[in-house]
Amino acid sequence: MKYGIFFLVFLIGCNFEPEEPRKPTKQEAAIAVRNRTAYQLKVKNNLIPCGSGSQMMNQIEMLALAFHYFQPLDIDAARPLLLTAADKFLKEINEDEAIRPYLSNYPFEPKNIKILIFIYQSNHTRVPNGNLSVVNLEDGKIEYEINGPDDLLHTILEETYEDAVMKINHSTSNH
Repeated sequence: MKYGIFFLVFLIGCNFEPEEPRKPTKQEAAIAVRNRTAYQLKVKNNLIPCGSGSQMMNQIEMLALAFHYFQPLDIDAARPLLLTAADKFLKEINEDEAIRPYLSNYPFEPKNIKILIFIYQSNHTRVPNGNLSVVNLEDGKIEYEINGPDDLLHTILEETYEDAVMKINHSTSNH
């Protein structure tokens, strides 16, 4: 009985205010943003997630996503696909308040993300030599690469993120 009275007194003296939710760690925040973006790009753009990465020793300097795309593309079709993925990734990062305190700079910019798109034929085989095989955004620069006859990738065009945006805007304003 005396334990029951002690327990009752203990409960009355306790503070029953709800605890604040735990703040996610830097890694948890980065994983959540990458996973959310990858899922949305898979559903809306048929980009199949195949990898992710980051650079975050102290602050988050860079976040990366890699995708497979199972339809041949030329540069004019690959450019808007890559820019759509980049814009979605940046939007998700910059709108996420949980990750914001960990970012090296806010807002995150194209130089802070890396996106790789590996292009295959619709039957999941490698595109023939001479066709666009990889589109890569890194450090604010986009590279378009083809399979060479030597089984190596060869960069056929490099442009800045800003130049790619201008080309898209110019092509849509002419239509």
